Amino acid sequence: MKKEFPIKSEPIKEGKTKSKTKKSNGKSRQASPPPTKVIPMYDPQTGEPNPHYEELTGKKNPLAILRETGNSLENEMLVPPNFQPVMRNRFLVKFPESLGIKPFMVKEITLPVVSMLKPRQPGLSQIFSSMPIVKISDLEIKLIDSATNPLLHKIHSIMRDYIKFTMSVETLDPMGVVIGELRLENCFINRIDYGVFGYSLGDNLYNYTVSITPNSLKHN
Repeated sequence: MKKEFPIKSEPIKEGKTKSKTKKSNGKSRQASPPPTKVIPMYDPQTGEPNPHYEELTGKKNPLAILRETGNSLENEMLVPPNFQPVMRNRFLVKFPESLGIKPFMVKEITLPVVSMLKPRQPGLSQIFSSMPIVKISDLEIKLIDSATNPLLHKIHSIMRDYIKFTMSVETLDPMGVVIGELRLENCFINRIDYGVFGYSLGDNLYNYTVSITPNSLKHN
Protein backbone atom coordinates (compact mmCIF):
# COMPACT_ATOMS: atom_id res chain seq x y z
CA MET A 1 0.00 0.00 0.00
CA LYS A 2 1.10 3.52 -0.77
CA LYS A 3 1.82 5.61 2.22
CA GLU A 4 0.35 9.07 2.14
CA PHE A 5 2.28 11.75 3.92
CA PRO A 6 0.34 14.75 5.16
CA ILE A 7 1.38 18.05 3.61
CA LYS A 8 2.53 20.45 6.23
CA SER A 9 1.17 23.91 5.70
CA GLU A 10 2.34 27.00 7.56
CA PRO A 11 -0.28 29.34 8.91
CA ILE A 12 -0.51 32.68 7.24
CA LYS A 13 0.70 35.51 9.43
CA GLU A 14 -2.01 38.07 9.37
CA GLY A 15 0.16 40.81 10.74
CA LYS A 16 2.57 40.72 7.83
CA THR A 17 -0.18 40.49 5.31
CA LYS A 18 -2.03 43.37 6.82
CA SER A 19 1.04 45.47 6.98
CA LYS A 20 1.87 44.74 3.35
CA THR A 21 -1.68 45.45 2.35
CA LYS A 22 -1.65 48.60 4.36
CA LYS A 23 1.63 49.62 2.77
CA SER A 24 0.39 48.86 -0.69
CA ASN A 25 -2.91 50.58 -0.05
CA GLY A 26 -1.16 53.53 1.51
CA LYS A 27 0.67 54.43 -1.69
CA SER A 28 -0.74 57.56 -3.26
CA ARG A 29 -0.59 58.21 -6.95
CA GLN A 30 1.88 61.03 -7.61
CA ALA A 31 1.08 63.79 -10.08
CA SER A 32 3.21 63.97 -13.23
CA PRO A 33 6.06 66.49 -12.89
CA PRO A 34 5.75 69.78 -14.75
CA PRO A 35 7.58 70.01 -18.08
CA THR A 36 11.23 70.96 -17.62
CA LYS A 37 12.73 74.00 -19.30
CA VAL A 38 14.78 73.13 -22.38
CA ILE A 39 18.42 74.19 -21.97
CA PRO A 40 19.97 75.14 -25.34
CA MET A 41 23.16 73.31 -26.29
CA TYR A 42 24.64 76.45 -27.86
CA ASP A 43 24.95 80.08 -26.88
CA PRO A 44 22.60 82.03 -29.22
CA GLN A 45 24.84 85.11 -29.08
CA THR A 46 28.18 83.48 -29.91
CA GLY A 47 27.10 80.23 -31.57
CA GLU A 48 29.56 78.36 -29.34
CA PRO A 49 28.61 75.41 -27.05
CA ASN A 50 26.68 76.59 -23.99
CA PRO A 51 29.26 76.65 -21.12
CA HIS A 52 26.48 76.27 -18.48
CA TYR A 53 24.78 73.26 -20.10
CA GLU A 54 26.50 70.65 -17.89
CA GLU A 55 25.92 72.71 -14.76
CA LEU A 56 22.19 73.09 -15.46
CA THR A 57 21.44 69.60 -16.79
CA GLY A 58 24.07 67.41 -15.15
CA LYS A 59 25.02 66.05 -18.56
CA LYS A 60 27.91 66.74 -20.90
CA ASN A 61 27.08 69.14 -23.72
CA PRO A 62 26.93 67.09 -26.96
CA LEU A 63 28.33 70.01 -28.95
CA ALA A 64 31.30 70.21 -26.59
CA ILE A 65 31.87 66.48 -27.07
CA LEU A 66 31.90 66.96 -30.83
CA ARG A 67 34.47 69.72 -30.45
CA GLU A 68 36.67 67.52 -28.26
CA THR A 69 36.49 64.31 -30.29
CA GLY A 70 35.72 65.03 -33.92
CA ASN A 71 36.87 61.53 -34.89
CA SER A 72 34.03 60.32 -37.08
CA LEU A 73 33.26 61.73 -40.49
CA GLU A 74 29.86 62.87 -39.31
CA ASN A 75 31.38 64.87 -36.46
CA GLU A 76 33.96 66.45 -38.73
CA MET A 77 31.25 67.54 -41.17
CA LEU A 78 29.24 69.11 -38.33
CA VAL A 79 31.95 70.85 -36.30
CA PRO A 80 35.47 70.31 -37.67
CA PRO A 81 37.93 70.44 -34.75
CA ASN A 82 40.62 72.21 -36.79
CA PHE A 83 38.30 74.94 -38.14
CA GLN A 84 39.63 78.43 -37.41
CA PRO A 85 37.36 81.32 -38.50
CA VAL A 86 38.81 84.50 -39.97
CA MET A 87 38.70 87.28 -37.36
CA ARG A 88 37.70 90.74 -38.55
CA ASN A 89 40.07 92.45 -36.10
CA ARG A 90 43.13 90.73 -37.59
CA PHE A 91 44.04 92.80 -40.65
CA LEU A 92 46.53 95.26 -42.10
CA VAL A 93 45.86 98.05 -44.58
CA LYS A 94 48.91 99.04 -46.60
CA PHE A 95 49.35 102.21 -48.65
CA PRO A 96 52.33 103.39 -50.74
CA GLU A 97 55.12 104.90 -48.65
CA SER A 98 54.72 108.20 -50.49
CA LEU A 99 51.25 108.75 -48.98
CA GLY A 100 52.53 108.44 -45.41
CA ILE A 101 49.50 106.44 -44.16
CA LYS A 102 50.80 103.73 -41.81
CA PRO A 103 48.89 100.51 -41.01
CA PHE A 104 48.52 101.46 -37.31
CA MET A 105 46.68 104.65 -38.32
CA VAL A 106 43.75 102.66 -39.73
CA LYS A 107 41.05 102.32 -37.08
CA GLU A 108 38.38 100.71 -39.26
CA ILE A 109 37.77 99.87 -42.90
CA THR A 110 34.55 99.16 -44.77
CA LEU A 111 35.42 96.96 -47.74
CA PRO A 112 33.84 97.52 -51.16
CA VAL A 113 30.87 95.66 -52.59
CA VAL A 114 31.41 93.92 -55.94
CA SER A 115 28.32 93.44 -58.11
CA MET A 116 27.71 92.06 -61.58
CA LEU A 117 25.45 94.16 -63.78
CA LYS A 118 23.21 92.42 -66.28
CA PRO A 119 24.25 93.11 -69.88
CA ARG A 120 21.81 94.61 -72.33
CA GLN A 121 20.31 92.37 -74.98
CA PRO A 122 22.48 92.66 -78.11
CA GLY A 123 20.90 94.21 -81.15
CA LEU A 124 22.17 94.97 -84.62
CA SER A 125 24.29 97.85 -83.35
CA GLN A 126 25.06 96.32 -79.94
CA ILE A 127 26.77 93.05 -80.79
CA PHE A 128 29.64 93.64 -78.37
CA SER A 129 27.57 95.23 -75.60
CA SER A 130 26.43 91.92 -74.10
CA MET A 131 29.55 91.50 -71.96
CA PRO A 132 28.80 91.61 -68.20
CA ILE A 133 29.88 94.73 -66.32
CA VAL A 134 31.60 94.44 -62.93
CA LYS A 135 30.87 97.31 -60.57
CA ILE A 136 33.04 98.00 -57.49
CA SER A 137 31.65 100.32 -54.84
CA ASP A 138 33.68 102.80 -52.82
CA LEU A 139 35.42 101.77 -49.61
CA GLU A 140 35.66 103.85 -46.45
CA ILE A 141 38.55 104.04 -44.01
CA LYS A 142 38.53 105.64 -40.57
CA LEU A 143 41.96 107.08 -39.78
CA ILE A 144 43.55 108.37 -36.60
CA ASP A 145 46.11 111.15 -36.89
CA SER A 146 49.31 112.17 -35.13
CA ALA A 147 49.28 115.23 -32.88
CA THR A 148 52.94 115.96 -33.63
CA ASN A 149 52.86 115.32 -37.37
CA PRO A 150 49.28 115.61 -38.69
CA LEU A 151 48.59 113.90 -42.00
CA LEU A 152 45.13 115.27 -42.73
CA HIS A 153 46.37 118.21 -44.79
CA LYS A 154 48.43 115.84 -46.98
CA ILE A 155 45.44 113.57 -47.58
CA HIS A 156 43.46 116.62 -48.65
CA SER A 157 46.22 117.46 -51.15
CA ILE A 158 46.17 113.89 -52.50
CA MET A 159 42.43 114.21 -53.13
CA ARG A 160 42.72 117.68 -54.66
CA ASP A 161 45.55 116.64 -57.02
CA TYR A 162 43.67 113.45 -58.02
CA ILE A 163 46.67 111.23 -57.24
CA LYS A 164 46.06 107.55 -58.01
CA PHE A 165 47.59 104.75 -55.98
CA THR A 166 47.43 101.01 -55.24
CA MET A 167 46.57 99.72 -51.76
CA SER A 168 46.06 96.30 -50.18
CA VAL A 169 44.12 94.77 -47.29
CA GLU A 170 45.76 91.73 -45.68
CA THR A 171 43.92 89.27 -43.44
CA LEU A 172 45.96 87.59 -40.69
CA ASP A 173 45.66 84.39 -38.68
CA PRO A 174 45.96 84.44 -34.83
CA MET A 175 49.76 84.16 -35.17
CA GLY A 176 49.99 87.20 -37.47
CA VAL A 177 50.66 85.24 -40.66
CA VAL A 178 49.10 86.64 -43.84
CA ILE A 179 46.37 84.27 -45.08
CA GLY A 180 44.77 86.48 -47.73
CA GLU A 181 45.21 89.74 -49.61
CA LEU A 182 42.74 92.05 -51.32
CA ARG A 183 44.55 94.28 -53.79
CA LEU A 184 42.85 97.50 -54.96
CA GLU A 185 44.41 99.24 -57.95
CA ASN A 186 44.10 102.69 -59.56
CA CYS A 187 42.45 104.13 -56.47
CA PHE A 188 41.75 107.79 -55.75
CA ILE A 189 40.29 109.67 -52.78
CA ASN A 190 36.89 111.14 -53.58
CA ARG A 191 35.68 112.40 -50.18
CA ILE A 192 36.92 113.31 -46.70
CA ASP A 193 34.60 113.37 -43.68
CA TYR A 194 36.37 115.46 -41.05
CA GLY A 195 34.49 113.77 -38.19
CA VAL A 196 33.25 115.22 -34.91
CA PHE A 197 34.77 117.06 -31.95
CA GLY A 198 32.96 117.06 -28.61
CA TYR A 199 33.40 117.00 -24.83
CA SER A 200 30.79 114.33 -24.08
CA LEU A 201 31.99 111.65 -26.49
CA GLY A 202 32.84 108.25 -25.01
CA ASP A 203 35.76 107.68 -27.36
CA ASN A 204 38.07 110.70 -27.14
CA LEU A 205 40.25 109.48 -30.00
CA TYR A 206 39.69 111.79 -32.96
CA ASN A 207 39.26 110.09 -36.32
CA TYR A 208 38.17 111.12 -39.79
CA THR A 209 36.79 109.07 -42.66
CA VAL A 210 38.28 108.85 -46.15
CA SER A 211 36.23 107.49 -49.04
CA ILE A 212 38.24 105.79 -51.79
CA THR A 213 37.17 104.73 -55.29
CA PRO A 214 39.02 101.67 -56.68
CA ASN A 215 39.19 100.88 -60.38
CA SER A 216 39.99 97.16 -60.08
CA LEU A 217 40.09 94.48 -57.40
CA LYS A 218 42.19 91.33 -57.15
CA HIS A 219 42.46 88.45 -54.67
CA ASN A 220 45.91 87.05 -53.85
